[in-house]
Amino acid sequence: MTRSIRSGEPRVSSNHEASVARQARRILAPLARHDGDVKIRVCGDGLDTATLTPPENAVHLLVQVLDQLARDDAVTVVAHQAELITREAANLFGVSRQVRVGLIEQGEIPFCLAGSHRRVRLDH
Repeated sequence: MTRSIRSGEPRVSSNHEASVARQARRILAPLARHDGDVKIRVCGDGLDTATLTPPENAVHLLVQVLDQLARDDAVTVVAHQAELITREAANLFGVSRQVRVGLIEQGEIPFCLAGSHRRVRLDH
């Protein structure tokens, strides 16, 4: 099954968010190396507390996201089988839409049409 995404610009963390990300990564990284389930307790002001047991891959991904946010890097998470319109693909790869369209027209990047819109799969 192919999924389409709608993405905005990657979100860059603020100085405060970067600091919080560093602290969270220091706590979570050793747990990601641990064999067995990791339990995460989630709570907030005025909200019920819940305990989650995320899949191992999700814990590793969260550590990677926190690492990038701690460095003030923008982060975008996209499914490998996502179909992107040319603008989304260009934004994700840091090139202009015109460059991406040129590569598609030269046959360098496979695509399909959805109406009049070109869509490219991220895994191609």
